[in-house]
Amino acid sequence: MDRRHGVANVRALVAAALVAAAVASCRATAPTERPTETPAVAVVVVENAEQARRAVGKRVYVEGRAAEAKLSAAVVRSGLLVYCLDRPEWRADLSGTNVAVEGTLEWTEEFKARPSPDGAVSAGTDGGVFVVRLSEVRLVGAP
Repeated sequence: MDRRHGVANVRALVAAALVAAAVASCRATAPTERPTETPAVAVVVVENAEQARRAVGKRVYVEGRAAEAKLSAAVVRSGLLVYCLDRPEWRADLSGTNVAVEGTLEWTEEFKARPSPDGAVSAGTDGGVFVVRLSEVRLVGAP
C-alpha cells in the first residue's frame, strides 16, 4: 500500500468518526417526540359552593341564572354566586336567562367591606367571593 492510500484512508476514517460523533450528539439532545398542539385545559364542572371551593385556580364551567349585582354581572346556581368581573352587567337579552360561564375560578376578599377608623363600614361584599375575571359566556342549550 502506498503512502497516498494510507493518508486517504486515515482522512476517510477521521471524517467518518466526526460524522458519527455529530449524529450521536444530535440523537442524544434531540427530543424523542415532536411537540404536538398545546394540550387542552381540563374544565371542571361546578354545580355548588363545595365544588367551587375545590376548583379554585382551575378552569371551570358553571351553568346558572344570569343575575345583576353591584360588583358585576354574576351567575347564580344552587347557593353559588360567581361574579364575572369582565362584565359590568349582562346584555339585556342575557339578563335573567340561563347561561353557561367558563373561566378560571378565584376566591378573593379584595371586595370585602372594610371598616373605616371611625367604625363605619364601606360598601363591599360580606367576605370572600368567587370570581372569574375573563369569562366566556353562552346561553344554555345554545349551539
